[in-house]
Amino acid sequence: MLDEPQLDPLGSLLVEIRDDLDVDTLVSGRVRGFEPAPGDAKAAGSYQAFIVLVTLDAPPDPQLPITVATYGIRCYGSTGQNAWAVWGAVVKSIHSVGPRLKASGLGIYRTTVISGGEQGKDPDTLQPVVTGTIRLIATTQAVA
Repeated sequence: MLDEPQLDPLGSLLVEIRDDLDVDTLVSGRVRGFEPAPGDAKAAGSYQAFIVLVTLDAPPDPQLPITVATYGIRCYGSTGQNAWAVWGAVVKSIHSVGPRLKASGLGIYRTTVISGGEQGKDPDTLQPVVTGTIRLIATTQAVA
């Protein structure tokens, strides 16, 4: 049983990705949760790079105060090559990163890219995109 509401690791994951220099060089801070921000998605000929992360699954463990959460990631680019460069920078920033403690008290044990690199086009804008899946093991409660 949890003593406090379950912490949401998505914000910490967004900040870690956004703060990576290689990622930021490509997306200029455009790392979003749930959906693109207004102005991120543009018409053909004006595409710009940005990232969207969505929570796919974040159940609490039945016995331990942890969650094994799964996130979908979409790395958009101005070209197919640029979308892949964004994906590659994200992989470098979070794949197999070990324990760390966030200011909120959230403990992250490990982040791993568990699938991805699928290239395609956004069905609405036809913007190039590379998709993947991230697994994160984190505490559900603040740790001192």
